Amino acid sequence: MSALKASNESEVKALEAQLKSSNDTMQTMNEEMNYLRQKFLTSDKKFSEMAIKNTELSIELSAVKASKHIIESDVKQLPQEVNAQNISCSASVPQDMSSSSSSISSNNQLTTNSDKISDEITSKEILIEIKDQFKYINNMTYKILDQYNRMFEMVNGIAHAVGHIAANTPIIKS
Repeated sequence: MSALKASNESEVKALEAQLKSSNDTMQTMNEEMNYLRQKFLTSDKKFSEMAIKNTELSIELSAVKASKHIIESDVKQLPQEVNAQNISCSASVPQDMSSSSSSISSNNQLTTNSDKISDEITSKEILIEIKDQFKYINNMTYKILDQYNRMFEMVNGIAHAVGHIAANTPIIKS
């Protein structure tokens, strides 16, 4: 009898140790799940913030694209306007003048040349401004793409964390 009692006590102690170990493991897993749950909630909040930022950047990108379209249209129209100004300047200079007014004609031609130079300077300034606007649009586009890539990386990180949580969460049977 005493051998059976000793054997039972030994088995009970082994089972108690196994139960304590299982309880400790469950406690550790609960703590890890709570930590991961908190991390997920934080990530979810960051994801929501990034989604809002993405929407804002999409709106800004649409505006930049619209500006780019307007600028491209202006650039295409600019040579036509310069030609029209050159034609109007040359039309204002009379072609058939008498010899007594030839000095006036040469003065008008100088004025016309001066106007052409002024128009060329204005055209150059406009082209420089358009070039600067293209640089700005290009810079903004790269910034938007960078923000998009960062958001994409964050979403992938969140998806990886969720997959990790799902893979490591034990199924508790009732």
